[in-house]
Amino acid sequence: MGVFYRGFHSDCAVTVGCGDVPAIAEKFLEIGRRTLSAGIAKARVANHIGDISFAIETILKDGGYGIVANLTGHGVGRQLHEEPLIPNFGQAGTGVKLTEGMVIAIEPIYTTKTNPKIYLEEDGWTVTSEKGTLAGHFEHTIAITKGGPIVLTEQG
Repeated sequence: MGVFYRGFHSDCAVTVGCGDVPAIAEKFLEIGRRTLSAGIAKARVANHIGDISFAIETILKDGGYGIVANLTGHGVGRQLHEEPLIPNFGQAGTGVKLTEGMVIAIEPIYTTKTNPKIYLEEDGWTVTSEKGTLAGHFEHTIAITKGGPIVLTEQG
């Protein structure tokens, strides 16, 4: 979900279980929440995009999950999707340097398969994973400030 207000965008996503959620799915969702938090913690002035990416990748790989490589986080502003791209994998200390005033969307997207297959549906927007594979997507819009990251899409 996102909001367009006074010429600016936000972007936010959360994956939730419905009905009686098995323990394995609860663990899967908890990893996604932890991954997003770890990425946000690295969204600090003078860090790099790669610091965020590496934090996300580390948790997902340690959990045995697959990263959907071609779906990424991104800058957010007058356009919903702006530069820089923020992959969910990478090397710490690399990529664009984070500066005060940047607004970015950090969005781990992952599956239970380590080499995930995903499909773009006919509507040009909906993305699905192969049958029998859980997929998760957690996202917040973050402002980079001298005092640390501010989550602009925090749910109350």
